[in-house]
Amino acid sequence: MHATHLILGRSWQFDRKAKHDGFKNRYPLEKDGRIYTLAPLTPKQVYEDQIQLKKSYEEEHSALAKVEEQAEQHDENLKK
Repeated sequence: MHATHLILGRSWQFDRKAKHDGFKNRYPLEKDGRIYTLAPLTPKQVYEDQIQLKKSYEEEHSALAKVEEQAEQHDENLKK
C-alpha cells in the first residue's frame, strides 16, 4: 500500500470511506458515484513493473548523459 499512500495521500482510506477486506486484501471505495477496488499486484506484475521502471530509468539516464555531453562540447567550442 506504499504506492497508494504516495499517490492518494495517507488519509485516502478515511476520506473515501474505504473498507479493508482482510480476507482478499483489497480496498473497495467509492468516488464520484463509481466503486473502485484497490488490490495488490501479483508477483509477476511486480516483476514486469520493475523491468519497465528499469528500462525507463536507463532511457532517461542515457538521454541525460547525451545532453550533458553535448553541453560540455558546446562549452569547449565557446572557449576556443
